[in-house]
Amino acid sequence: MDGGNLVIVEEDFSEDEELEVFAIKDKKFQSKARSTLPDILSVVQTETYSCGVVAKTRIRARTQFGPLDAPLVSEQVSSFVLKPGPTRLNEVNTADDKTDLYYDTREENSCNWMCLVRVAQNSDEQNLVAQLVKQDVYFTTIRKIEAKEELKVWYAPKYAKFLGKPLLQPNINQHEDNDARSLRGRKLRKSIRASFNDPIRDE
Repeated sequence: MDGGNLVIVEEDFSEDEELEVFAIKDKKFQSKARSTLPDILSVVQTETYSCGVVAKTRIRARTQFGPLDAPLVSEQVSSFVLKPGPTRLNEVNTADDKTDLYYDTREENSCNWMCLVRVAQNSDEQNLVAQLVKQDVYFTTIRKIEAKEELKVWYAPKYAKFLGKPLLQPNINQHEDNDARSLRGRKLRKSIRASFNDPIRDE
């Protein structure tokens, strides 16, 4: 002991000696995406071993999440293409540079939690739309989302047109005739357009 402090020198430990130690482990690292997750949501592992975002509690329609926080790059590198509005592009680019810019949502450590939301495969499972609000990307619920339901996103009508993307179609039900399926699809698309063609929110 030296002045009340324990002094340990290398010779105190020999290769043949097993000493009891008290292990202090590193704190578990949370990526930027997971650390920014709202309290009403949780991240789960899906059946394909990827991540998804589910609701912990019921979320009402027209609930808005965002804005998306992700790096801007000059190429489409993410499978779900997202880009800021034209005014934001002009702010980022120089006067002589008219390069298109896209959000890079591949890395959890570079993005907020919105990069973890999976893409809807059809309009039946879609419960979020990606839309531009004051040039930034937000996700807004298009219907009530129940607890334990996964969030699934696709484009709002005006944003889809801006990106040159189609709107989703209903899931094909073999037990539903073509007329009923077509009517159901038209009603859903009309509902989405009525709710999200608002020029203040989606331009």
